[in-house]
Amino acid sequence: MEINQEGGKYLSEGADGCIFQSPDNWPCLKNIKGYSPNDKSLVTKIVPDDDVEGDILEAVKSVAKDNPKYYNLVKYIGKCIPKLSGFTQKQKKVYNSHINQLQTTKKACKSLRKTLKNNNAKKQEYKMYILGKYEMNFKEFANKLNETKQSKETIANIIYDIHEDYIDILRALIENKKYTIVNYDLHSKNIGVFKNPKKEFNIKDSTTFQVGPSDFGRALWKKNTGAYNKKIFKTWDEPFIDTFITVEKDDNGDTYAKYNQFSLEARLINYIMYNEKGASKKLWIERMYDSVAVKNRIKKDITYDILLFYLPTYIESVKKSEKYKKYENKLEGLARLLKSQIGLTWDKFEILKQNPNMRNFFDKIKKRSHIPTAFGVLVMYSLRACQYTRDQIMELVANPAQTKIDIPDKLRLLIIKYTDLLLEPFQE
Repeated sequence: MEINQEGGKYLSEGADGCIFQSPDNWPCLKNIKGYSPNDKSLVTKIVPDDDVEGDILEAVKSVAKDNPKYYNLVKYIGKCIPKLSGFTQKQKKVYNSHINQLQTTKKACKSLRKTLKNNNAKKQEYKMYILGKYEMNFKEFANKLNETKQSKETIANIIYDIHEDYIDILRALIENKKYTIVNYDLHSKNIGVFKNPKKEFNIKDSTTFQVGPSDFGRALWKKNTGAYNKKIFKTWDEPFIDTFITVEKDDNGDTYAKYNQFSLEARLINYIMYNEKGASKKLWIERMYDSVAVKNRIKKDITYDILLFYLPTYIESVKKSEKYKKYENKLEGLARLLKSQIGLTWDKFEILKQNPNMRNFFDKIKKRSHIPTAFGVLVMYSLRACQYTRDQIMELVANPAQTKIDIPDKLRLLIIKYTDLLLEPFQE
């Protein structure tokens, strides 16, 4: 979810939540510790009552506590029931102003505005998360770096200095003793720039900030204790299945090629499920890349998908690999089996319950998905901050070691690191 961090009481919206900031932030029906509507360091996110991000944020809060050297995870204060009616005259004036700001909204805020304006709000329909505010999202950060007119070397140094903390916190989310958390929606607007609490923020000084996940509305999580059960299935497996293994598809069966925050394996699973193998001798990865939908996507000037730019090089590296062919066979088996179970309840979802090997393979796919994809977004926007053209980026990503394009060594190393992370799953 994108948050516009500059002024105003209404900040932004996503598919599920509507975000506000102080002064005169939204009050809780009952006061909770650590929250004041006038605290400028906090934002509020009003969501439907059945939203589950709060449970994930509690787990994130635990991970943050276990990693005190980092401050690059969204800060979660808690949740409450928002006050939606019974305002004093002063409050009513303030919140009518809030509602007026939502006139042009199109997603969650549009629904909230309609409910409030018609006085149909019921306290059991909504809840509110209280979150720490961050400086800006990574897309805004890259744009501002570009505007500073710094040299490519300077920008490369800044990005290189912050990238290890970014990878470390992503790894901490999947290696925590108590929880495993996978964020599969880390696009540029869901990656935040968090101010060092001990320093003044300065975009040119990498010691004054860290980069990390700022939104967990689309994430998988589980407790790392006890046997596999219905609760783990509901929070860890089902959201992944519902998101990636969907019956919705375009005419070419390549539903997810346009989403650059989704992993290679997720895209392959989706493609395999909705395309027949037939007599083709090509690998699934080749067929997906050759599809009309992917080719059209690459041709579009708006596409900055680092994975699609890298795929021709990747395909060449695995085309003759027996190890990779065996991996694709295993992935095809998983895709076919999961497709046969779509829409079934937990009680009938026998594949993951009864087949530990399949479950372990599925777990690996999820756990290793968010680091290379999230890191790829950071690398891509760093290249854009350095004002490389789209064609130059395609060449740099395809051949960082031997390209004739002038590129700082630290940016070159980041591209190589991305490709190493992407190849990790296929070297096990």
